[in-house]
Amino acid sequence: LDCYVYMIEHPTYGRHGYLVERMLDIKGFEYQKWNNNNGGVRGQRMEPVDARRNLEDLLAAQDGLEAIGEEEEYDSDDCDSGGSEGSCSSVNEKSQVWDDQDVHIEDDDIPQAFSCFTYHFTRRKMVVCDLQGVFNTDLCPPVFELTDPAIHHYESSGRKHHYGRSDKGEAGIEAFLKTHRCGNLCRMMK
Repeated sequence: LDCYVYMIEHPTYGRHGYLVERMLDIKGFEYQKWNNNNGGVRGQRMEPVDARRNLEDLLAAQDGLEAIGEEEEYDSDDCDSGGSEGSCSSVNEKSQVWDDQDVHIEDDDIPQAFSCFTYHFTRRKMVVCDLQGVFNTDLCPPVFELTDPAIHHYESSGRKHHYGRSDKGEAGIEAFLKTHRCGNLCRMMK
């Protein structure tokens, strides 16, 4: 979501900044928290797994993850109400599940895979997590509208809170790794 900072000059308390963003449509879509700032994952109990070893195995198998090229981006002109193959109607409206041959990906898998992707893409220096918001299926293609994410940043110099108060540094990255289980989408990105 786009956000703005308003600076307000108060006669008694001085200058204060306020972060403002558009209100999410929580009447039309369920507000969800897919993962949190302490390693919690929606729908999972907090049982640690040896995810660091699994993620390091993935990194060893792949030199690095590549960003999506422009030619691979989704063309919004493909969206129509006619239901042609490849259009937004290929989303199963009931379950929000995408199927492609033997690969099964649910919408809840996408935010987790994004957090995993940020860990790999930054060469294990950052994780973007605390992913919360709505999955807007009125848009074509459907879009995750996320608000207030956290970035955990590993800083070898020991500097803390590089990305604000919610940045827990290496401890935050470790919390994510202890609970993250790579799914089909994570494996597809390697």
